[in-house]
Amino acid sequence: MADAAGLLPLIGAVLLMIPLLWQGGGVTKTSHVMFYVFGIWALLAVLSALVSGILDHDRHADADADTDTRAQDKNDAPPPPGTMG
Repeated sequence: MADAAGLLPLIGAVLLMIPLLWQGGGVTKTSHVMFYVFGIWALLAVLSALVSGILDHDRHADADADTDTRAQDKNDAPPPPGTMG
């Protein structure tokens, strides 16, 4: 997922340059280009939010696993010297 987050700006830049290639058989309407650009912008915003949410969830899951491991290690550790255990 981290790689996908890094690729989103590159993919966005490529997609936003596509209207520059629209020189087909006639004049391209500005309204079509604007709908395309804002559609891509909205798509990138949604994808960024999804990837960010997944990465945040993974980070919290890793932190919870580390906390559980540390707690388990404390319980498995022998008592300090000089104490009855």
